Amino acid sequence: MRAFVAVKVPDRPLLIWPFKGLSADGGMKIYGTGDLHITLSFIGEIERGRLSDVTEAVARAARGTGPFEIKVGGLGSFQGRRGPRTVWVGAESGGNLEKLAERISEELDGKGIGHDRKKFIPHITLARFRNERGAPSASSLIERYEGDDSFTFTCRKITIFSSELGPSGAVHTPLSEIPLRSVA
Repeated sequence: MRAFVAVKVPDRPLLIWPFKGLSADGGMKIYGTGDLHITLSFIGEIERGRLSDVTEAVARAARGTGPFEIKVGGLGSFQGRRGPRTVWVGAESGGNLEKLAERISEELDGKGIGHDRKKFIPHITLARFRNERGAPSASSLIERYEGDDSFTFTCRKITIFSSELGPSGAVHTPLSEIPLRSVA
């Protein structure tokens, strides 16, 4: 199964409404509000029997981290060759997301669990263009909303998801949840 570790984002339809008019441009796939998350670590293919090791690693990484605020706002993109390929909204947490991602990476390494080692950039993917060149027409939309603040929410848990690829995109299913608790 494919797996990843993430913070689930509360449903906020306002995050995706600017993209409704662009959905046909470049084969854009807009993520539904129920699928929005901040990926802390992408594991990829893993045997189901190793799920307990992943859960244990994430729990160790989260130990002593209590709930914290995440401010969501400001559009950005990861570029294709001719325009935006992935459109995202930023996530700011005073460094908490970055610390968690780093500790999760270390704990997964300690358990011998492979995972993506890309530099962690806290963001919520809103849309992807299927065309690897990107969509130049999306640039003006991103510029229009790049400074907007959307909302703040409290992160109270980390979720381990499975990700099953299908014809209409990935289906994410929660497998395990690790609550965040401060050490008293």
